[in-house]
Amino acid sequence: MNPSLTPTHLLLDHTLLWPCLSGPLLMAKAKFSIGQHVAERPRLYGSCATTAQGIQEYTSRRQQRYGVVVDIFTQTNKCGAKRNYIKVKWNHNNSVSTHDQMRLCPIEELQSITTVTRELIDF
Repeated sequence: MNPSLTPTHLLLDHTLLWPCLSGPLLMAKAKFSIGQHVAERPRLYGSCATTAQGIQEYTSRRQQRYGVVVDIFTQTNKCGAKRNYIKVKWNHNNSVSTHDQMRLCPIEELQSITTVTRELIDF
């Protein structure tokens, strides 16, 4: 058997992943542009609070972050995949932090993404 046609990974459900025969996979394009206003995407997990008071306290401490894209760059992770990273200057402080583009969303889409996320976690 040709070694390039053997499975490369085995998933937990024993599904085999085959290498791409058409060459290397293309990297996703950057979703944002420099100067664009972004927000941190809502997370799929909530708190460990089980009472209404605990949930209220958790949500009062969870502050939505808004910022402006300062820089966009590509970085290779330990598996060799190239990922787009975004440097964001947050409105609430003067620091710039780096995030994978999947953790951010345009401010215009934040409300619809938040609604879908809350429906997923039944919040």
